[in-house]
Amino acid sequence: MLDLRPLRHFTAIVEMGSLSRAAAHVGIAQPALSHQVAALEGEFGVKLLHRGPRGVTPTDAGRTLYRHAQVLLRQLDQARRAVNVGDGLAGTVSVGLSVTTAEILSLPLLRKLRAEHPGIRLELVALPRRLLGEMLFNGRLDIAVLFDQPPVKTLMVEPLATEEIFFVSQQCAANGSAEGVTLGEVARHPLLMPCRPHATRMLLESMMTQAGIQFNVVAEIDSVPSMLEAVETGVGATALPWSAVYRQAPQGRLSVRPFAVPITREIAMCRSDTAPLTAAVMATWAAIQPCLEQLVTASIWKGLQLHAAPARTA
Repeated sequence: MLDLRPLRHFTAIVEMGSLSRAAAHVGIAQPALSHQVAALEGEFGVKLLHRGPRGVTPTDAGRTLYRHAQVLLRQLDQARRAVNVGDGLAGTVSVGLSVTTAEILSLPLLRKLRAEHPGIRLELVALPRRLLGEMLFNGRLDIAVLFDQPPVKTLMVEPLATEEIFFVSQQCAANGSAEGVTLGEVARHPLLMPCRPHATRMLLESMMTQAGIQFNVVAEIDSVPSMLEAVETGVGATALPWSAVYRQAPQGRLSVRPFAVPITREIAMCRSDTAPLTAAVMATWAAIQPCLEQLVTASIWKGLQLHAAPARTA
């Protein structure tokens, strides 16, 4: 049988930054682990690890091997699970979601797959868009739900919906109107914005600059819970999709209003068209659009305009 233990052990060393900790984790003696690393370095003809007083770090070649080893080991695990289940639909599927999308979509997707395909083990990864894109290109994600994704030669991109961005401020009598917020009104608030190059921030700032309107960003916050807490206590206002505020808004804890000139972003499912396409990945891919439809129909995800689902072949 194919022995990939040296690669598994190598990834453990990189992740733990220590030969001794990795040896204890994988359950072999440290000299044997060092011998495996030396054998790998001999096989590839390059140095893979830098050894120092504070532990080990991968070389450039080591980082490259680590990324490829992750993909290879995950695919092998998927194959083993599928074979063990026999004819049943099974396997591990990794899905990347932005932090705000994960808030509203994770549980419906998990429930749907558990009900329809219990043999699928779902891995949900919530990260900023730029990191999700990197993981998808590196083969560390099977599917990613991305915003404003341009056509890329190696990606299969299926548009899902157009999502509206809302102006979010502290709830008070003065902002009880449901009318759209103008850029001039935005400028009267201290603004809390995600760190650059967050797409929503860049778009809003560009619109205000083009309109000749000065604005005041008083803090940069990448944590959505921290952002909402700061808004709720009156520190400032921000711009977020409904998926980020759908729990707080119905409780009247925040004022959530559309912009007079709508700010939107396009949501799409993406996957590599060069990576192996398993039945489990296809089943997960097919489950995402119905989850969005359910959330919109139930008025849980507001400001989401669904695109027509493409015809699917059996």
